[in-house]
Amino acid sequence: MNSVNKKVNQIEPSMIKFGMGNRELLMVMTLRAISNGTRTAKEVFEEVMPYYPGRSRSMAFLYEVLKDLEKRGLLASYKEGRTSIYSVTEAGMESFWSEHEETCRAVYLVSTFLLAKLRNDPAPPIAITRDQQKMFNRFINVREMVSTIFMRELSKGKRLTGRQLMDIILNDYSWYCSKGYMYEILHSLMGAGLVDGEWDHPIRRNMLTYQITSLGEELLPRELQGTVEKLRGIRSFMETLNHFFRADKKEPRN
Repeated sequence: MNSVNKKVNQIEPSMIKFGMGNRELLMVMTLRAISNGTRTAKEVFEEVMPYYPGRSRSMAFLYEVLKDLEKRGLLASYKEGRTSIYSVTEAGMESFWSEHEETCRAVYLVSTFLLAKLRNDPAPPIAITRDQQKMFNRFINVREMVSTIFMRELSKGKRLTGRQLMDIILNDYSWYCSKGYMYEILHSLMGAGLVDGEWDHPIRRNMLTYQITSLGEELLPRELQGTVEKLRGIRSFMETLNHFFRADKKEPRN
């Protein structure tokens, strides 16, 4: 498999998570490719197609997209002989790809931070905003990730309350987890035999503390590795797309 196909296969599974189909993605990537200067259709094709995951990878399909972008007022063109030269309009510069650039940056930031935390690498503290968390949620199984974090924290040998776990995931992982959702996950882990709970008093039951079970200890390395691999894949995916979306790709156009 050549490097181009590897890049395509890397991107393909996650495109729908941006909330757009492959055709819209090609429009976004086309605008980005032209945004810092003028391009012919052939130049756009050569720059974009190695990263485009859709099945329609022909010049004919690209011409359809270019025409559509012109109709929307996002591209303009003029002729040099028989060749059309394309440029992005002000409307195109201010719209369309910019929101996806923001998504790439946010998801890359969050995945890098969480990956470092789970691998015990140095991780400068960050404040993940609710909007960034929502963007990241499109790319990860949140329940699996939070379950892994809870099991990892409970494996450190200290019984923890739900309140303590909520504080840890918020303060150490910069991740918001609602009280109801947190207890739903803990009950699920208990039902699977991975975590158990113990009341402080058999009758009064004022405080319930949790600890990981022997089965949880046995399965934790596999669960942790699976979450780490998914985070690494998300970060790599964002690095690839950032080729088109990052603001410092080229010098700004006057």
